[in-house]
Order: sequence, then structure tokens, then C-alpha cells
Amino acid sequence: MTDISNSKVWDIKELSQAIKNTIENSFEYIKIKGEISKPSFPSSGHVYFSLKDETSLINATVWKWSLSNIGLMPEEGLEVICSGRLTTYPGRSSYQINVSKIEHAGEGALLKQLEERKKYFFSKGYFSENQKKPLPPFPECIGVITSIKGSVIEDIIETIQGRWPCKVVIYSVPVQGSIAADKISEAVEYFNDIEKNKITKPDVLIIARGGGSVEDLWAFNEEKIIKAVFASSLPVVSAIGHETDTTLIDYVSDLRAPTPTKAAVIVTPNKDDIKIKISDFLKRINYSIYNKIEEKKARILFQKKNFDKLENFLSFPNQRLDLRINEKNNSINSLLSNKNLNYLSLKSKLGSPDNLFYKIEKEVEKLLHEVSNLIDMKLNSNRLKFVEIYKNISPKTIISFIDFYNKDVYSNYLRVETNLQNKLFIHEEKVNSLLRLLQNKNLSNLFDKGFVYIENEYGEKISELKKIRTSQTVNLKFKDGKAKAKIFDIKLN
Repeated sequence: MTDISNSKVWDIKELSQAIKNTIENSFEYIKIKGEISKPSFPSSGHVYFSLKDETSLINATVWKWSLSNIGLMPEEGLEVICSGRLTTYPGRSSYQINVSKIEHAGEGALLKQLEERKKYFFSKGYFSENQKKPLPPFPECIGVITSIKGSVIEDIIETIQGRWPCKVVIYSVPVQGSIAADKISEAVEYFNDIEKNKITKPDVLIIARGGGSVEDLWAFNEEKIIKAVFASSLPVVSAIGHETDTTLIDYVSDLRAPTPTKAAVIVTPNKDDIKIKISDFLKRINYSIYNKIEEKKARILFQKKNFDKLENFLSFPNQRLDLRINEKNNSINSLLSNKNLNYLSLKSKLGSPDNLFYKIEKEVEKLLHEVSNLIDMKLNSNRLKFVEIYKNISPKTIISFIDFYNKDVYSNYLRVETNLQNKLFIHEEKVNSLLRLLQNKNLSNLFDKGFVYIENEYGEKISELKKIRTSQTVNLKFKDGKAKAKIFDIKLN
């Protein structure tokens, strides 16, 4: 039996630290293959999950400052290889791996996950043909989401300008890596949120990149991109990789193009074909007009021949008209005789017209006299009122009123002028501030002051030293060119 009477008595903290030192010194930097289980993303920005196989499990942590270079975001059930440092967590007497990089565990695991994700989105209706939107026949503006580097964007622009010259808006994004899916989704949402009156809104979107391996194209299988394209109100054409490459974005997009160049062909009509069609339409219109003119000419000639024989057609109607005229003349003469008899009868009853008119004239004169007296009375009354009012109003009173209102008008004028000057000064200050801000953001001015623009190997801006690692290659941009540099030493403040 082992004698434990002389064994050292450890404090828990001391023992935990000893175990931590032993593990960290024995396993400096390791790679572990396993299946991701129960990933969590708390508000702290760190990521926690477990790696498991058939019988065992180990906890894993990704610190938030490592997320930008992690390579792959953890997902439930994903088979991966995690690289990092093994350590312990004394608070729970457990050990864990601090992960610095996550990779897919081979192409087979990727294809398995791709198939499962494809079935999921298919069951949710994301790939339904009923959801597809038609492409505009004559686009005025085309949005292109791709990397500004490489030949893809050059081929797309050259093809569009050659077929159907129109406005092209480019949204540059990384097309592979851990942040590619987020940036591409943001680009789709940006184009959809543009207000038509503020900036030219694209009529159709192209999402494109060149060919690559399954790992290179994996960003276009991410759930975030699939949902962003599905929710887009603008039609989307996907052009990812070569004709043999297929990603999930190809299923959810409104149309899939085998190559980026072919996508530019699909979204644009050929201006030469349109010119030919317009020419054909003009010929058909001219031919139709000519036929109509000839048809009308023939009808006019036919009518002219009928008018030459008009006298023969109108001879019988003329005879009937003469008979009707004679009948009407007889009827009018009879009516006049009856009216004359009635007049003579009324004259005998009423007496002489002269006496009747005389009575009426006397009545009218009487009425005119009464009205004239009434008008004179009214005029005299108004004249007296006017004289009374005139006596109470003096020129001095009128002048004082005019002076008072002149001063009021002048004070209002000064107040309006002061307000306008103040507003003009404020707007001038805003414009000057914007000019100073633009001047400060101009890269050429920064270069003149000795500053250098630094990017990592993926073309991403580096603004903090903690984002650089030893032996990393970086790109330097100067005012007159570019250079590459390798980091040999890092010293943080």
C-alpha cells in the first residue's frame, strides 16, 4: 500500500493552477476534430460551444477579438476541425480549448451539410418557382454585388456596356471567408432599402464571383444570404463560380447564370437587336399607313362617281318638296286670316288702341315721379351723413395712422432681414463643416501627411494593431503605389 501520511496538502487554487500549467505546457497548440454541439452567442460577443464525438466531449471558447479571423461560424451538428490552445477553467475545474480557427472536416462533411440545408429550405418553400420574380426587359440601372478586385467585375461591366449601356452600381464585398455572408446580405438589403427619389435604385441585382472549391464558395450556402435573397423585392440573378458549380443561392435566386459574363447577358437586351426590331416596326407601321391611305382613296373615288349622278337621285325628292311647300303656304294663309278676325273682335271690345296706350303712359309717368322723389330723399340723407363724417376726420389723423403703419412695416422688414441673415450664416457654417470633413476624409491628403493605408491579405482594412499577427503579410497603399510587408514584431500599448 502507498503511504499517504507524508503527501503534500494542496489548496484548491494551488492545485487548479498546477493542473492548468501542466496542461498548457503539455499541449501548446492543437487541432481537434469533432461535431459542434449547443453553440451559444451571448451579448458579451464571445462564442461558446462543445466539441463531441461518439463517446467524449470538450468545451470550446472563441473570444470576440478572434471572431474576425475564425474562418467559420459555429453551427449545431457541423463537423469541424478546431485549432487553438488547451487550457483549464479553475472556477469549474474543467478544461477547454480556446479556439482561434475553425475549418470544415473535409469536403464530405461540407456536402452532407449542404444537402441537409438544401432539404430544409426546400421544405420551407424558399426554392418554389411561384416565388420567382420576372426580370425587367429594359433595365435603366443594374446593381452588382461582387468583389471590386479581379476580372469578374470587369467582364460584367464590359458586357453590359457593349449590349445595353445603362447605369451600373457596384457594391464591393468579400466573396469568401467568415464575413462574406454578412457583407453580401447587407448589400442585398442596402439596394432594397434605397428610396427611388434619392438615388438611382437598381431594377435588377447580380450577385457574382469566380470559380473555386466547395470551401471557397461556402459563403453562398449560408442561411443569412438565402433569407436575404428570398426577401428581396428586386429580382436577383446569381452567377457563382463556373457552370458546374452549384450553391444554394442559385436555387433561391430568380434566375441562375452559369458564369458572371452570362449573367450580364441575361439581364440586358442587345441594343442591335432592339434597333432591328424598331426598324421592322417602323416598316410595318409605314406599310399599314400606306394601305389605309389607298383604301380611303378608293372609297373617295367611289363616292365621287355617286355624286356625279346626284341629280338623278334627287329629282323625285325635289318634286315631293315642291308639293309640301305649296301645302304649307296654304296653311299659313289660312292661319293669318283667322288671326286677323280675332284682332278685329278684340278691338271692338277694348276700344281704340290710342286711348289704351294713353292710360298706360299716364300710369308710367306717375310711377316715375314717385321713384324720382324717393331717390332725391335718399341722396340728401347720405349727403348730410358724409358732411358729418368729413368734419370728424382731419388730415393730421390720417397722417398719424400712415406713420404708425409705416413704422410697423419697417420693423417687420428688419426682423425678416435679420432672420434671413442668421439662417444664411448657419447654412454657410454647415457647408464649410462638410467641406472640412470631406477634406479630412480625402485619402490623398492623408497620404501627403505621411499616413499609409493598410489591408490584410483579404483586402480588409486594418485599423488596430491587435488585428495583426506575427509573420502576417499585409498590403500597404501609398500615394504613388502599393507594397507588401511582413510583420516581424508586435508591441501593443
